[in-house]
Amino acid sequence: MAQWWRSEHPIVLLVAVFVVLGVAYSVTVPLWETPDEVAHFAYVTHLVRTRSLPLQQMGVLDEAHQPPLYYVVAALISSVADFDDATGAYQRNPGFIWAGQGGSDHNAALHHTADTFPYRGIALAAHLARWVSVLTGAVAVAFTYAIARCIFPETRRLALLAAALTAFNPQFLFVSGSVSLDGMTAMTCTLALWQLIRTLERPLQWQGWALTGVWCGLAVLSKPSAFVVGLVAGMLLLLCAICHRSWSLLWRGALALGIAFLLVSGWWFVRNWALYGDPLGWQTFLTNWAVVQRNSRVKWSDVCGFFSTQFQSYWARFGWMTVSAPRWIYPLLLALCGLSLLGWGIWLWRRRYRSLSVTQSLGLVALVLFPLLQEAFQFRSVFVFNASWHQGRYLFPAVAALSTLLAAGLWNLTPNRVARTKSVMVGAGLLLLAIAMPIWVIRPQYAPPTLAKWQVWTLPHRSDVTFGERIRLLGYRVERAEASDQRNATITFYWQAVQHPDQCLVDRRHCLKPAHSDIAARGAIRRL
Repeated sequence: MAQWWRSEHPIVLLVAVFVVLGVAYSVTVPLWETPDEVAHFAYVTHLVRTRSLPLQQMGVLDEAHQPPLYYVVAALISSVADFDDATGAYQRNPGFIWAGQGGSDHNAALHHTADTFPYRGIALAAHLARWVSVLTGAVAVAFTYAIARCIFPETRRLALLAAALTAFNPQFLFVSGSVSLDGMTAMTCTLALWQLIRTLERPLQWQGWALTGVWCGLAVLSKPSAFVVGLVAGMLLLLCAICHRSWSLLWRGALALGIAFLLVSGWWFVRNWALYGDPLGWQTFLTNWAVVQRNSRVKWSDVCGFFSTQFQSYWARFGWMTVSAPRWIYPLLLALCGLSLLGWGIWLWRRRYRSLSVTQSLGLVALVLFPLLQEAFQFRSVFVFNASWHQGRYLFPAVAALSTLLAAGLWNLTPNRVARTKSVMVGAGLLLLAIAMPIWVIRPQYAPPTLAKWQVWTLPHRSDVTFGERIRLLGYRVERAEASDQRNATITFYWQAVQHPDQCLVDRRHCLKPAHSDIAARGAIRRL
């Protein structure tokens, strides 16, 4: 154990840093300010309340078409909260419009003191579901390292760089800190890819292919687009059979892979067929979501817009695609990717692939195939759906493969001794970027509640006086003027609207807003 810790403690620390950052993102980004979070949480709520899967309904734009794996886990964890307590529940901001359609308000929801720590009710349940996403992201980071170690076993720091490129990707942190199935999808696809690469070491044993099928089935139960990892597994099985010139390997592996996959996920396809008439419920989905389908011909500008939006939102584009990082960030990230491609060019030119074993070569093929096929699947959306589908998070099923390829390209750019220093610099730069985004980019874009609940604890003068049945005085703070001017002082009162008030207190600037309970407001009386 001690020897393992000495060799592997860097990845443990890196995963721990990711968890801390993921929780920080989850508490910094206000509830309901990540794409589709309202609908994802509605799925969790449905499971908690009814103990059954939701059904697609005509005219209802929700996530009922999604497989249930993430939602079941999130429901089990968040069920400890009181779902009958509406504290922190979603309240639509009528001024919000989706990015690119004319809106300038970043707040998709109205935010109140009820959202703040200590959480309770719906707010607590939503944050628990967010922390489930953080843990799934942490597993994806750990197994990104494991995948890189399998293919490039001689360079541990390369594997650490690959894990850092996943862990400190601000967008991956943002998604991992939200109520979203994308973290679970990234985790299950990463585990499926890792198991596939492990299976390539002993391809003649059917047990490895069966375990790969199990993880591919779980990936599809996370999100339908994760079928790509199963397609990659099938293609690698065919390549293995060709390399070993063994048809028995092909049919035995295919049988093990297919049976395991169907045992895990087959019930989902049967259910959809029985309910909607096709294995994915796709036609019902298309009918329900006609509003997001393309109704014009694809232009070159649409293609360019797809790649530009996808690249930016793979790295750092937050909110409902409304909050961007500073513009200079994206050219730097693009240059990083360009340098990695250059490194791969040098690797090919020097024919370093000759030093790879058959297993390493096949694993590298899997790493390349997965993101290429995932991108091909996403590019198809340009012809079917509008720009709301051009989101980089849809590539996160292949995030481990992309990070490993990016790290290996950067590593190959320079000799090993220089590469070690360079990998530390890249990792540190991404860490600084990941820390900066919630502080200087995300949080300033959202209107904070008038007063956080925890701030009431710090009041020097606490009280609990209720005026009628509508207004409660929580406390007050006295700020005296300079000693030379004993006539002036400022008293700040902290009020809570228990019910909808009929009039304002003090003056209109500090009027209590008729909103959710636990909304604290404050007014000041000067020159006493």
